[in-house]
Amino acid sequence: MFEDKKVLGVVAVSSEMQVECGCMDALGGIPLAEHSIRCAADCSMFDGIVVISDCDVEGLCGRYGVAFYRYEARGEREGIGIEILRDGVLWMERDGGGNYDIVVSMSIETPLRVVNDIYDAVKIFSESDSGVVYSAVDRRGSGQEAKSGSHGWDEGGYEYNRCVDVWGREKLFGCKAAEAAQIDSSMYVMPEYRGWRIGNRFEFLVAESIHRDWARFYFNFGYSDYWKKRTTVDNVKTDRTSTETRFSFYFERGVEAIESGGVKVLDLGCGFGRFFPLFIEKKMDVYGVDISQEMIDRASDTYMGRVSGLSVARLERIEYPPDYFDMVVAWAVFDATEQEVVIREMLRVLKKGAVAIITGKNDDYPGDDEQAFIAEEMARRKGHPNYFTNFDEMKLLAEDLGGVFCLEHFFERRGDFAEGRYLTNRPGKFYEWCVFMRKCGPAKGLIGDRKISSRLSSRCRMDK
Repeated sequence: MFEDKKVLGVVAVSSEMQVECGCMDALGGIPLAEHSIRCAADCSMFDGIVVISDCDVEGLCGRYGVAFYRYEARGEREGIGIEILRDGVLWMERDGGGNYDIVVSMSIETPLRVVNDIYDAVKIFSESDSGVVYSAVDRRGSGQEAKSGSHGWDEGGYEYNRCVDVWGREKLFGCKAAEAAQIDSSMYVMPEYRGWRIGNRFEFLVAESIHRDWARFYFNFGYSDYWKKRTTVDNVKTDRTSTETRFSFYFERGVEAIESGGVKVLDLGCGFGRFFPLFIEKKMDVYGVDISQEMIDRASDTYMGRVSGLSVARLERIEYPPDYFDMVVAWAVFDATEQEVVIREMLRVLKKGAVAIITGKNDDYPGDDEQAFIAEEMARRKGHPNYFTNFDEMKLLAEDLGGVFCLEHFFERRGDFAEGRYLTNRPGKFYEWCVFMRKCGPAKGLIGDRKISSRLSSRCRMDK
């Protein structure tokens, strides 16, 4: 991938760092250490991954198929220094055979969800003669552009955090520990907006601190720009995008399927309100929820006085009472959520006889669908939250919770959805799906933990 250079990913999980970072402050219910290990395992750029820790995370490593190296603290110094890093690399090389050319050292504060930026940093490094590429987090104030070869980052509005180090093996093992922090480097800067690069080739990765709420950060920066380009409000060249045209088809049928007799609709992940005109045209009471403050602000400005409620929240926690809505829409957002939780929340807020319109990606798509595979890899590289659904398990979970699928459409290959090519009988393998889920009654007693989603499709799991 990088000019035939082997890349080793190292996740440093010290007990000291876990305490400092608030390790048990969960990211979507996942402890910070597990989030980092899982994200590293999902990175396609690494030829090998080892977790170096003095904590009991061996079980987590086994779960995600990565190596574990336990270290003992040395002297008065706590945390993972360069000597321990070297020991972990040597252990990994002895265990796996052969040397690694590039070592990417990451702490549990690393913004691993921005894997494409780490990928870019490694690529820049592999094409240059520099010794090391550092990363920083915690951008403070408006700041100024940081200066190459200097470590006074806080003076320029950036707090130096040594969150990611990209090392060449020769430099890693050739310098003394006392010299390691003084190695000069250029910078690769990612400031306020996700993906907006300053200058040409800076080697310093500067990202907002995201370990408290990574999903909210992700959807407030960069992703909003993506939807600005796709919504008809901003895209004046077309009357409607293919996504909106396809939604209109299903929305009309969804309205006909409602048996609850009301007109309240909740749009989950409503964004700027691209579907609101359809709801308003049907004289429905419109409610919208989105994780992005910027998107909700825009929707509020555009539809002020024409919608009943807009709020900023995660879709895993819908802040409305039970049996409240006649329709819930989760269009092109379900695959970015904790699906097991969102299914429960949708059925909780739906009235009896009400309908949810849901779309998602299937866990098992055709092995020769290269466009689907490329899309999955690119989403992972960009750090976009991306979950694949075990359709049969989802259907069983819905039934356990008092729901039933009253419409099922299956799209075999990537691109079929946009073209409106669907099957009504479930094929063996398919890429996307759309269902209408009607609430028929209460949940069937105590529901166990049924897992319906995975961060990797079955194809990528086999490749791993």
